[in-house]
Amino acid sequence: MILKGKRGKLDGIGVNENEIGSDRMCGGYTISVVDVELSIYGDRLEIISPGRLPNTVTVEKIKSGYRASRNELIKEVLRDYRYIEAPGLGVPRKIIKGMREHNDTEPDLIEEEDRFIVRLWK
Repeated sequence: MILKGKRGKLDGIGVNENEIGSDRMCGGYTISVVDVELSIYGDRLEIISPGRLPNTVTVEKIKSGYRASRNELIKEVLRDYRYIEAPGLGVPRKIIKGMREHNDTEPDLIEEEDRFIVRLWK
């Protein structure tokens, strides 16, 4: 499910929820579109997306801006509606850079057997 999000800050964290969602949708980081879990804790924000990374995608490649589009049509539609600016660059340019500027931390990008987790520390 795609939800149009508002640009803004969550407790000072300047991350657009579309950055994470659109990267997962068209970046090829999931096998199918299913419910994504968003959890807010006192010290962190966690986004849990069901599914594994494809064989060619690793956490290190994601951090460096690796571009892998599973569905070119979805990618183009998301770009036309300005949900994404450049495929693969949201993590390094927006999320990692934004967290470094916010509190000098990097997000945890965790691949588990059946899900992918993005953890942003307060």
